[in-house]
Amino acid sequence: MIPVISKSQAYDADIASVSGGYISEKQLISNAAMSIYRHSASLIDDIEDRKFLFVIGKGNNGVDGIEAHKIFKNNNIFSSLFFMEDTIVEIEKHNIDLEDVIASSNPDFSQYDYIIDGLLGIGAKGNLKSSYFDIINKINRSKRSVISIDMPSGIYADNGIDAGTSIKADYTITMGFPKKGLYFNKGKENSGHISIADIGYPDKVKNFKSK
Repeated sequence: MIPVISKSQAYDADIASVSGGYISEKQLISNAAMSIYRHSASLIDDIEDRKFLFVIGKGNNGVDGIEAHKIFKNNNIFSSLFFMEDTIVEIEKHNIDLEDVIASSNPDFSQYDYIIDGLLGIGAKGNLKSSYFDIINKINRSKRSVISIDMPSGIYADNGIDAGTSIKADYTITMGFPKKGLYFNKGKENSGHISIADIGYPDKVKNFKSK
């Protein structure tokens, strides 16, 4: 049985896997990105005919989204990137083709079939920045289908309460282990279909008990 874990345990799983020498951080990110692509391909009919927009926030969630975008492109799937203002530095850091980046601060979501939420994942804490609050509400109003990476952004990973607003996802691809917040309160309502992605944690990490 796969344990349902807390936010701190999710971070511990990454740290234990990398510091123990079982897997590199780069490989974890690569595995997460490939899982996003594979799970998306299994969930969406005729994925090669769909248009995707990855919405990128700060932290590992956004990096997973960037690397997944590259895999979508390599598989001849139309994919673009929208960066929050606090993540612009990632464009140069990750060798991103500028033609893939939406320059506007107000993207037209109607041009896409699917929005992939790489804003916050399990990183939501305290009050949302106004820019994140606004973009989450715009995504929800767009009526586009949404795939969230790890957690619907705006949902607290430990209890499923939202930070005033949260992504209403059709699908959530959660990394390694399901998070507690997916099954309670607003998290239960907003997570949609939940898929659990194997990102390469060693058995020693996989077998820990839920707190």
